[in-house]
Amino acid sequence: MDLAGSACHACGRDFGTVVDHDHFTGAVRGLLCTHCNNNIDKCPHLSVCRWADYLNSPPAEHLGIRHPDATKASSWNKDRIELMGFDPFPKGR
Repeated sequence: MDLAGSACHACGRDFGTVVDHDHFTGAVRGLLCTHCNNNIDKCPHLSVCRWADYLNSPPAEHLGIRHPDATKASSWNKDRIELMGFDPFPKGR
């Protein structure tokens, strides 16, 4: 999806008003509408779904931008590590 314009990068239907980032890595993924931003991390699909496609290939990934609020999500990180059973991004990496 094109990074230009004001449409949500996931659904393309509503205005993108939220800079979305991965709460685990801090990487900015794209621009989302409020609905997609509140629900996209709950997507159970691996592919063939707008949200899964967005998560698998975030449109802003190539920019390499880290979200300024990424460090505030430490509780999310702990929850994900507990769910996964390991830390995919250990310190010192």
